[in-house]
This record gives sequence, structure tokens and C-alpha cells, in this order.
Amino acid sequence: ALFDLARGVLLLLLAAWALACTALGLDMYVHLTAGARWSFLALLAVAALATLLYLVGALFVWPTGSRWLAVKVERRHPELENRLITALQIAHGGAEARDFDPAFANRLMRETRQLVQQFDLARIVPWRGLGLPLALTILAGIALLGLRLHWPEGFHTATARLLYPYARIAPPSRTQVTVDPPGAVIAKGDDLRITAQ
Repeated sequence: ALFDLARGVLLLLLAAWALACTALGLDMYVHLTAGARWSFLALLAVAALATLLYLVGALFVWPTGSRWLAVKVERRHPELENRLITALQIAHGGAEARDFDPAFANRLMRETRQLVQQFDLARIVPWRGLGLPLALTILAGIALLGLRLHWPEGFHTATARLLYPYARIAPPSRTQVTVDPPGAVIAKGDDLRITAQ
């Protein structure tokens, strides 16, 4: 369950940060239309919903549990010869275990316990498989932070435009003001002429 939770959170962060980085970067430098901003917001909502459904399914509806772990252990250690899976079927009872002889079941349970105690079950869960999603999530976070540090005002404006695509917020832009002639002093109350290029 912890593995599924970690994988779900990583996937949500990766999707959210990658979408946010793409949308913010485009809006900061290209200026997205309202329709494009709505699309990115919808994609973010779909990613969040898909991750939520994955977490609910993985943790509550189809939890991995002991049978999933037993299959992983059996694949990693074929010398068990399906003892662990059979022992779990016996332990859970029901129709699968009804036809087993009690003496055989006890002997199998004892042998399986002795064999399994030799294995490091923590190494069976595929934690290494989370390495790539973790690296991509960190890269997306660094890219997002880079946008924020590169141009804070544009980042804040683009964030507001993406979170509120219906609002009439002007796109972020860079305006450079130069004084001609350089160093000119304008007295308070005098007219100021501005030329836009």
C-alpha cells in the first residue's frame, strides 16, 4: 500500500508540475488565449482526478496485499515452487483451501515460514521503479522554480491567468522604459511625453 501511495503521489506531482511549467512558460513568453488557459486547467483537473481514482483503486478497491507480494516473492525465488501462494490460499481459507489435507497444510505452512524467513521481503517491492518518475518530478519542480526565479512578476501574473482563465488579467509582458535624453530631470507637474515602440 505504501508503494502504491508513493507512486500515486509522484505521478500527481509529475503531471501537475509538468503541466504547470508548460502552461506558465507559454503564458509568460507567448501569451495564451483564454481557451488555451481553460484547456490547461482542464488537463490539470483530469490529471488530478485520474491520480485520485488510481489511489482509491490501488488502496481500497484492488489493494495489492499479500497475494501480490506472494507472486513477487515467488518470481524472485522460484525455489519456493508456489509454496507461498499455496500457503496464503490455505491461510485465507474458503473454497481454495477446502480440499487440502490438514496435516499437509500444517507441514506446508511450517516449511514456507522457514523458507520465507531467509528472504528480505523489503527488496521484493519494486521501489527502484520509482526512480525515473522521481527524477522527472524533481526536474519539473526545478524548471518551475527556474521560471519563478527568472521573472517573478511574470510568473505571478501567468499563475493568476491560469488559475482564473475567465478573469480579464492582462498577459505578463516586459516593458523597458528609457529616458531621452539620458539623465533628463522632469519637474513635478510638467508634461511628460511617452513614445511607445
